Amino acid sequence: MRSIRTLILAVMVMLAASVAAPLTLAGASHDYEPDAHWAAFSWGTQVTIVDHTGPWPVSLATARWQLSTNFTVHYHWSVCSHAVNCVDATEYSAADGYNGLAWIGFDSNGHPVGTPRVEFNNYYSCTGTCPGWVTCMEIGHILGLEHRSSGSSCMRDNSTLYTSPDSHDFSQLNANYDHG
Repeated sequence: MRSIRTLILAVMVMLAASVAAPLTLAGASHDYEPDAHWAAFSWGTQVTIVDHTGPWPVSLATARWQLSTNFTVHYHWSVCSHAVNCVDATEYSAADGYNGLAWIGFDSNGHPVGTPRVEFNNYYSCTGTCPGWVTCMEIGHILGLEHRSSGSSCMRDNSTLYTSPDSHDFSQLNANYDHG
């Protein structure tokens, strides 16, 4: 049995873009664990992103992830209306080299453990498409996805051009969240 993996994802979005050789992801998985996903309940699987930020486009990024067919992502401002699957989105300011952080770990069943959260760094200048990219990527991590090195997805590492998930992201998530 796998021990609890704390992928304290200091999956920290690097401030400076580096150039990586593109890899083909055809049919490849980019989730953290095999079948990394939030637990399902009788009403289905839902994750609520609770926004405590100012300028970060958390509402827009959350809406972009709602296109998945096997789970629901809700957006709430400031307070979670229920006690399950709530993720706080907050801001911080530090010269740590990252625009955003996703903090999440998965147990041996692929379910999140601890108190998952996302944090957005106001220390650096993140303008243009950067806030949309960072926000979308960190929510993708919370849902169970890892960085990608190709594609037109916000999960693509070091590419602020993309501010939305793409079909590969949704295919991966739909497979992970197919509890039927």
